[in-house]
Amino acid sequence: MDGNDIKKIFGSSLQEIRKTNDITQEKLAELIGKDKNTINRIETGINFVTSDTYADLCNVLNIHPSILMLSLIHISEPTRQEAIS
Repeated sequence: MDGNDIKKIFGSSLQEIRKTNDITQEKLAELIGKDKNTINRIETGINFVTSDTYADLCNVLNIHPSILMLSLIHISEPTRQEAIS
């Protein structure tokens, strides 16, 4: 796993949570003071978030910061198990 994988997994997690909350990319962008293209680039794994944007996303989506990282933990678990063995 590398940095590009992390960006893609994070973006996918963000997209899933956004859609679950029936929020469009446009609306999410508006709520955090960004443009739609920024949200699109995050969700597709092209860009990663700054800590401030991460906090804004968590506040707007009303989630704990760890929620957006749960996919990373789940996917990386087999790798962690292999390292322990």
